[in-house]
Formats: sequence, structure tokens, C-alpha cells
Amino acid sequence: MKLISMATVMLTLFLYALSGMLGANGETLKTHKTNTRYFTSDSRDAIYMAGSSTWFVLYQDVRAVDKQRISNFLDWLQSWGHNYTRVWSFSFFVRNSEASPAALPYRRTGPGLANDGKSKFDLSQPNEQYFDLVRYFIEEIEKRGMYCSIMMFGSGISLRENGAYQEKNTWYPQNNINAETEIIKIGTDFYSMAPGLLSLQEDHVRRVVDRLNQFDNFAWEIINEAELPASKEWQYHMIRYIRDYEKTKPKQHLIIMSGGNNEASGILEDSPADIISPDNSLHNYKDGGPPDYVDKIVVNDTDHLWGFSKVDQSEIYRKWVWKTFLRGNHAVFMDDYDSFLNENKGQINSAYDLVRKNLGYTVDYAKRFSELALMVPETGTASTLYALVNEGKEYLVYFPDDSKEPVKEGMSLRSIRALIDKFWSKFRSKPNAPARSFTVQMRKGKYLREWFEPTDGKKIQDTLVCPEDGSTVFTIPAEMNKDVVVYLKNIADPE
Repeated sequence: MKLISMATVMLTLFLYALSGMLGANGETLKTHKTNTRYFTSDSRDAIYMAGSSTWFVLYQDVRAVDKQRISNFLDWLQSWGHNYTRVWSFSFFVRNSEASPAALPYRRTGPGLANDGKSKFDLSQPNEQYFDLVRYFIEEIEKRGMYCSIMMFGSGISLRENGAYQEKNTWYPQNNINAETEIIKIGTDFYSMAPGLLSLQEDHVRRVVDRLNQFDNFAWEIINEAELPASKEWQYHMIRYIRDYEKTKPKQHLIIMSGGNNEASGILEDSPADIISPDNSLHNYKDGGPPDYVDKIVVNDTDHLWGFSKVDQSEIYRKWVWKTFLRGNHAVFMDDYDSFLNENKGQINSAYDLVRKNLGYTVDYAKRFSELALMVPETGTASTLYALVNEGKEYLVYFPDDSKEPVKEGMSLRSIRALIDKFWSKFRSKPNAPARSFTVQMRKGKYLREWFEPTDGKKIQDTLVCPEDGSTVFTIPAEMNKDVVVYLKNIADPE
């Protein structure tokens, strides 16, 4: 009897291990079935993601790239409550630096010298030192219960028609020994689909998938801000190629396609990608995006909307975090962290601290909902136009108070939209409602109400009783004089 019991235990352990090998553990990120705005890892619980990303963690600027720098960055993200970052991996810049030379994705075998005075690259030979760092990055992300996207081809900025960047790209012909790259005379030639070049690029894809497929908490990202429409067919091909190749592997991952420079138009939406990270060319993602878009998950990124972050726009970014969250999208801030590209001179700029805090606040609220998958963005529920609603059960409403923002550079589309929203809010409000107020279409019930001021984290809790269905006026507490969030949870039916 004891022997049978031990055999049963061994068989159970074997089957458990086998299920993990086959990717049947249900942990790999996928699109939530009932609310396709969100991620899930178990087909039940919806996952909202928000966080910051920065360039120089795997890609070297002045500081050395090593495991300690990766850990420090992730610890820093966690300190703000972030649960997502973009891994700027497989960047193809060749950059001279004062620090020890960083590992790049390919071995430098020569013969001959690249434009940085060091041996040319062989694009067919992976540099395992670099892959070790990428694997460590993802291992540390998973240990922390965080998520990320992994760039398959780094940043497309290095392939735009700029001679200085072209010469510092490993795929530029003068920097490698691979005859297939001779076709790349200008940056957009990288997307030419020429058979020899495409085969070399597909080899790169397979190497990356082979080494990273084992992890769960990530999505593939084809390339950052590749020129569109020049890269359209090439990106579509790479999305399908990754998907087909991963069918031979234990795990299958979601795939992101991103825009930038207001070039994308409908190319992202029409793509075979599972996730899009749009620019502002088709919809107004600077104000959160359309509330009814559900075809693909949206990762809303300041990098693709505004480009390099500017301190004088930090309040706009902070409010954008809430607008994005209330439209059912995921928020990522382009953080310059400790780079030397700006006036920070290698120091972390505290001017963005409120943006960082607010990203964490949205992660916290997403966890507080009874069921995130049931929260749906609605523009008809609140006069503020920003609400996540599980009707009669839970509401989260954002009052952006955009009227206090100075209008710059004349009447921009953003300022015109703000005026329209302000007029619409007044039109829908009850007569004689106080100036610092808004209305919410409520179902009758008794609600826990929590007022939250995102600028200082101040909270005020009370109880709200709605005796009947209809419009309810919310007068903002006098001690809260900026934008506010109100959270409502039904705690009992009215008598």
C-alpha cells in the first residue's frame, strides 16, 4: 500500500511537470474572454497594467549594463506601485561609451572594423552574454509579479532616414559581415522583405523565441516606432511568423504592434497583432482614447503620443494616466529615469514623481474592484465623460478639471475638446448645481463613497444613499480643489 502511494505521488509530480513543459499551467498572458480590453493569465481574473519604461537598462548610455542595474530599476518601479514596463531589448545601436562595453545581441567576430572602431558584427551568431541579461530581466519581473513587453527588434528610431543613426546600427552594412544586409542603403530598406535579408531577420526571431519562450509574464513587441506605412507589411509578416513559430513551442504569447509620429492611422487596428500601442493619428489617445474600442488590447504610451517627455507637461501626463485608465486602456509613461539626455545630468527628475505615483494609484484601484472584467468605460454615465461602470454595483468616476489648464500654442484640438466637454458637462448637470460638481447616472442603492485627490493622495469616505434610479449631483468637497476621483461601491439595497 505504501509502494502504491509513492508511485501515485511520483506520477502526480511527473504529470505536473509535464503540464508545465506543455504550457498548460494557465499562466501565460492572454486576452480576457469577456472583456477584451484587459489581460488575464487564468481566463477568469482581468489584469490591468500601468508603469514606466526607459531606454538605458539593457542598452548602454554612460553607466555599465549589468544585473544590479536591472534589479535597481525594477525595485524603483515597484516602489511606485507599477506592475508593467517595456523591455527595450535587442536594440541595434552601436554607441561609444565611457563605461565598460555593453553586450549586444550579436558577436563581434570581424573581419574588419565597425563604425565605432571595434570588430564588425556577425548577425548570425548570438551573443549569449546579452541573452543572459535579458533572461535575468524577465526572471526578476516574474519574481516580483510584474509584467513586460519584450522588443523583438529594438527601436525603429535607429532605422529612420538619419545618416548618423544608420551608421550606428548593427544592421547597417558597414557594421557587420553579413552580405544579406547590403540592401540596406537607407533605414526603410530594413523592411524591404528581400528574401536574403528577411531570412536573416527570421533567424533572429527564432533565436529570441527559443531563449525566452519559457517565461509567462510578457508579450512580444515587434519594434518601437518603425516608420509607417513603410514597415506595415514587414511588421504584419513578423507578427504572423512569431505566432506560427510559437505554435511549435510550449507557450504562445500575445504580440504588440506600436505606432509613433502620428503615422499609423488604421494600420495598427487592421493588423494581426493582439495588442496595439497607438499614436494620435486615428483617435484622441492623449485624452484616453475611444471608450468603445474592444478589438485589441490598448497599451497607451506617452512615448507614442508626445515623444520625449517634457517637464512642463507633467500635469498633462498625470491626468492622462487617469483618462487612459477610465477608458479601459493600459498606461505606460516614457520616463527618462537617470539618463544623461536631458538637464537631469544622470539624476532622476522628481518633476515626474506625481506621474509615477498616479500610475501606481490606478493599479491599486484596479485591484479594489470586485471584478475588473465587469468594469466598462462609459461616457454617458458621468457628466465628466470619464467613468468605469459595473452598473448598480461599482463606479469609478474621474473629474479632470481641465478648465484650469493653461491653453498653449493657440486653440489646439485638445483645448477645443476640453471646451466641448465643459459645455456638455454643464448641459447635462442639474440646474443650479455648484460649480465644482458633476452628475452621475446611478442605480438606487446604498454606496460606500470615496473621494480621492490624485495630487496629494487625500481620501474622504462617506456613505451615499440613492433612493431611486437617476442623475445624482456630486459636489466636490471644499478641501479638494484640483482634479478628483470618486469610487462608489454598492454595500446594500435601500430599504
